[in-house]
Amino acid sequence: MTSIELNEESKVELGSLVSQVRSTAMPNELPISTHFIGLEDVIPHEGRILNSSYTSEVKSRVFLFSSGDVLYGRLRPYLSKVALVDFDGAASAEFIVLRCSEKILPRYLLMILLSEDFTGFISARVKGDRPRTSFATVSSYKVELPSIEVQADICARDIVLAGAMEKLNEAI
Repeated sequence: MTSIELNEESKVELGSLVSQVRSTAMPNELPISTHFIGLEDVIPHEGRILNSSYTSEVKSRVFLFSSGDVLYGRLRPYLSKVALVDFDGAASAEFIVLRCSEKILPRYLLMILLSEDFTGFISARVKGDRPRTSFATVSSYKVELPSIEVQADICARDIVLAGAMEKLNEAI
């Protein structure tokens, strides 16, 4: 297999492609039907939400997110608890809520955040028995950024592959 060495100067920091959403609320300030995502609701290493609850069941301050945002679990980042949300809601304060600029597609960002390279980068920068990362660390990761058209093609292929993997798992 041929390896392609990427030129470090052609990479860009994630921080130039995404912003951190820091809107918060207390659960009692939100409609009782507001969906809530906690760390336990995200499947490790898969980028999928298993289930959600409602903010009426939560007592502490939550981060608000919108459809199309990406949630990145900052606690124990080696678990790769990452999800692209397709609804508006609220998340545990253990998530970093990321909003993409027009330069990067949310699903492409999801793929980056789930990659072994990214997980290794973050894991090397956290320590302790309850390691946490920060937006500053996440945003300092450098990535090769293809055009939006190429990102869309990569994402479309990833969706097909994920569907095939799901069918395979069901068959097993």
